[in-house]
Amino acid sequence: MVVQVLRDLTSSSKADLVLSIEDSLKGSPLHGYVAYRVLSRLGIIPKNAPMNIIKTIIRRYAQEEVIRKEIINELVTKYLDVSALLSYLRGIASGRVGVRTIITSTPSPLAEEGAKPPGGGRVRFSALPKSVIAALMKKRLYSREVDLVCMVCKHLWRARIDELPDKVRCPKCVSAGRNYRFVLNEDEKEIFEKLLDTAKLTLVYGRKAIIALNAHGVGPASAKRVLNIEDEEEFLYTLYQLERQYLRTRRFWRD
Repeated sequence: MVVQVLRDLTSSSKADLVLSIEDSLKGSPLHGYVAYRVLSRLGIIPKNAPMNIIKTIIRRYAQEEVIRKEIINELVTKYLDVSALLSYLRGIASGRVGVRTIITSTPSPLAEEGAKPPGGGRVRFSALPKSVIAALMKKRLYSREVDLVCMVCKHLWRARIDELPDKVRCPKCVSAGRNYRFVLNEDEKEIFEKLLDTAKLTLVYGRKAIIALNAHGVGPASAKRVLNIEDEEEFLYTLYQLERQYLRTRRFWRD
C-alpha cells in the first residue's frame, strides 16, 4: 500500500501535490493555526476572541474559495517545501532515491507519530532518533546568518555559519582577536568583558563556538560545557538538550 501511494505521488504535478497536501492537512493544528492567522489579518476573527468563537469562525470561513486559497498559499510558502518534496518523489520515480519496505512487529517512533490522527499535536522530539534531532539542529543552525565584529579594527561583516571557515579571522585586518587597544569607562568595561568571553570562545573554537552560541538560550558559560565534544552528532544533540532546558526555565530568568 505504501509503495503504491508513493508511485501515485511520484507521477503528480506540483499543483496536484499541493492539493494532496491540502487534503492531508485539513483538521491539523498547522492548518488551524494558519487559518487563524489569515482570518485575523482579514479582520474576520475579532481581537481577543474566545477559543470557541475562533473555532466556529474557522469552520465557517476556511472553505470559502478566496480564503482557502490564501490559507494553502501561506502553508506552502511559509511552512512547507513543496519543491523539495517534489524533487524527492521524482528521485524515487527515476531510481535515484531507493525505497525499502521493512516489515516489523511494531512501528518506529517516527512512524508512530505520523500515524496519529490530525489534531494530535506536534511530533514529540523525544520520539525521534538522536541522529534525526542532530540533523535538524544542523540544518537550522548552519543555515543562519550571523553578524560578526572584529574587536581589534571594529570591522563588521555578515556571513552564513556554514560558509565560515573552521578558524574565524577578520577579513579586513586578518586578526584572530588579540592585542585590544581601548580606553573604556567602568560601564563599557563590563560590556566589553561579556563580549570578550564570546570572542575568546571564537578564538579558540572558531566556527564551532559560533554554532553553539546561536542555539536558543546558550551563552558563553553554557557553550564552554559542550565545545569539547568532538563528535558532531553528540555536540548538536547536546545543544538541543540545552535549548530544551532553556525553554523550560526561561520564565525564571526574566526580570
